[in-house]
Amino acid sequence: TFQKAYQDARLFKLEQNYRSTQTIVGAANCIIHHNQRQIHKDVYSLAEQGAPIDVCEAYSEKEEAAIVARKIHELKNEGYDYGDMAILYRTNSQSKAFEDEFKRRRYPYRIYGGLSFYQRKEVKDALAYLRLAVNPHDEEALRRVINYPARGIGKTTLDKVFLSAIDHAVAPFQVISEPSAYALDVNAATQGKLQRFAQFVASFSALVPTERADTLALRMLRESGLVAEVNAGREPEDRERQENLQTLMDDISASVADNQEQGRSVLLTEYLQNVALLTDQDTDDSEAVPSVTLMTVHAAKGLEFPAVFVVGMEENLFPSEMAVEEGNIEEERRLFYVAVTRAARRLTLSWSHSRMRFGKFENNQCSRFLREIDAKFLTTKKKESSLLFGDVRPAARPEGGQSSKNEQWTMDNGQWKPHNLKTLKPYNLTTSSPHSLNSSSPAPSAAAPSASRPLRPVRAYQSEYTASAPLPGGQAVTVGARIEHARFGLGTVKAIEGTGLDTKATVAFDNAGQKQLLLRFAKFTIL
Repeated sequence: TFQKAYQDARLFKLEQNYRSTQTIVGAANCIIHHNQRQIHKDVYSLAEQGAPIDVCEAYSEKEEAAIVARKIHELKNEGYDYGDMAILYRTNSQSKAFEDEFKRRRYPYRIYGGLSFYQRKEVKDALAYLRLAVNPHDEEALRRVINYPARGIGKTTLDKVFLSAIDHAVAPFQVISEPSAYALDVNAATQGKLQRFAQFVASFSALVPTERADTLALRMLRESGLVAEVNAGREPEDRERQENLQTLMDDISASVADNQEQGRSVLLTEYLQNVALLTDQDTDDSEAVPSVTLMTVHAAKGLEFPAVFVVGMEENLFPSEMAVEEGNIEEERRLFYVAVTRAARRLTLSWSHSRMRFGKFENNQCSRFLREIDAKFLTTKKKESSLLFGDVRPAARPEGGQSSKNEQWTMDNGQWKPHNLKTLKPYNLTTSSPHSLNSSSPAPSAAAPSASRPLRPVRAYQSEYTASAPLPGGQAVTVGARIEHARFGLGTVKAIEGTGLDTKATVAFDNAGQKQLLLRFAKFTIL
């Protein structure tokens, strides 16, 4: 080290934090003290003690976004402005759920150091293909992807196609379908390329009225060559592009699952209509309009905000999957320390039990970093606390030193206590999942989370029954009943209508709003 190399060197520690409350600084100390490769510091603050740190658990990324939006509303009522708040996430692809929620609520926001999810190139390219399937006469979409990935149809050829379409008062797609019929001035090889592309689009267009949106979209993006093109890169920015494209596909799968449960269309047309509604709600990204800032933790270095939300606090997300595999946890912990210390007065940490990945809902484990914070700095509901401190072994003992393989830590009367349990298998993301964009096998049906998370078992009611008939386990859905849904969370049944396979329940969810569930597809448990 430097001090060993230069014996006369003196060490001056800058330990006073001038930004954050004592609570936030104390929590940050808990976190960074778990790192072994550091110069030990006891950072302190002379600011007020401050409010406890909120820890929020959600059932899905959709509910997580709803919870954060609700807390933003509460902070607004306390006198905070939108410009006082920031949402920090580990990867850019996580912004989508929050963008969608804010657009629905008309909250102003801006993406710091990046583009809105729907403005990212790979997302726009994918949506252009899907728009062509629904409407082959979409000229903007046609221009965007007819030669991406490259298929030998250049700008000169495309200009001739559009001029011919104007001359003959037909759609450009009609010209590329029958170039010889419109005397298109291109050679035979180019005519063949145009016709093959037209046949490709037409083959998927014919499936739109009958094929599920997720299945059709996955096939089209693979067969177009777009997936292979995006997956070809190996640089960090290429990885972001791959994550964004996978997030789009996962969103389509989640939309299909939600629509099926609510008795709505599961076709691509429905999904694109919803996307159009969201993308039409452009936000003012100018500095003149106070807006909630969305950014990655890396981009947040050097910045500060009165109120901060650090979201996606799950194993293999934060810390990242790569860091877990490579054993580079200390760098991830430093990054989390940076995230926590961006907050001046209010800090919220959130995580989700399930997240749509590779076309299915995967169970998550709470990030080990949350368990490294002394409980005296945190505020959680009783149920959240039992889940928060009981299912993943921290990387190190709270007081220092490493935990044994079979040792786990739980919170008991405000104190960390070890106990031995069976070794838990680490959460693992597999890129060979049928719905992964790296896989060539067919897409499966959307699935609900399994019951391995520490919640009551979630089951699908698939047998025919009437609203008054007992359900599996001898229970019945009744007005006023409290239910626990796999993705929407806790809710209250407000009404039941229909009989047999058409039975529906109207449920007011605590965070996700009101939904009407078709019970033969709904995945919930009666409490």
